[in-house]
Amino acid sequence: MQVLVFGDVLLPVMALTASGFLLGRLTRVSSTPLLTVTFYVLQPALIFQALYANAVSGRDASLVLGLALLLHVVMAGTALLGSRAARWDEAKSAAAILSFSFNNTGAYGFPVLLFAFGKEGLALGVVYAVAHSTLQATLAVGVASWRGGTSVRALLGNILRVPWIYALALALTCRVARFTLPVGLARSVELLSDGAIPLQLILLGLQLSEVRIGKVVREAAPLAALKLVLPTLTAFGITAAFGLAGLPRNVLLVQASAPAAMNSLVLALHYDRRPELVAAVILLTTIGSCLTVGLLLAYLM
Repeated sequence: MQVLVFGDVLLPVMALTASGFLLGRLTRVSSTPLLTVTFYVLQPALIFQALYANAVSGRDASLVLGLALLLHVVMAGTALLGSRAARWDEAKSAAAILSFSFNNTGAYGFPVLLFAFGKEGLALGVVYAVAHSTLQATLAVGVASWRGGTSVRALLGNILRVPWIYALALALTCRVARFTLPVGLARSVELLSDGAIPLQLILLGLQLSEVRIGKVVREAAPLAALKLVLPTLTAFGITAAFGLAGLPRNVLLVQASAPAAMNSLVLALHYDRRPELVAAVILLTTIGSCLTVGLLLAYLM
């Protein structure tokens, strides 16, 4: 079973990521243009298509949305308490919270869910990612920029600039109103959606190829090890406490087990919050997730 899980689910993910990594190392091509296209065009199309074309129970979506928010707030609180107990300085504490509390739910989580649980799993994974993206636009930005202070107005502005939220709202509106897209428009959205996951995985590889972890591997290794284990165990506890079962439970567990988010590195670079440490955690957790996510999927499937 574990061999089948790796071959059928994880191997395509790792193969496309590796191709992006090699492309980045051999050509030094920048990931920025692809990141812009993915974030503002392909990802919203994928979110819209996943929710518009697949029926998602309102109860399941609400549970996944609420528990995803709870999980990442708990992870952020755990990282904050741990950094204070370890008496880390402000920059390292922020780096630890950023790398520990947020996951690569899109480029990594979406294809794993699609290959493991089909389009229904992907649709619920999209709901999870929207909750996660909202926290990244608020909590993560607040953590990274705390040194200079961040106003409530600025945080709200960050939320409103995330296109995923509008794609989610539009898809749900179309479903509730039973509105059918014109054929030409529907095919355009579907084409964009089909290209989102392959390009996201190549983009992930490109971004990883730009990571330079230098001398911080030993410092990052304990954080990466905790990141690979603790969020998944916490997700098991939360799903058990709230009685979540079936596909919603599986989606929550898989998304919780995804490696550290690339957006955390973007914030760490922008606000100078130990970016080399965050980059090392991202790289180590992406590699380590081959084992941890593989074992989780073997258990769930």
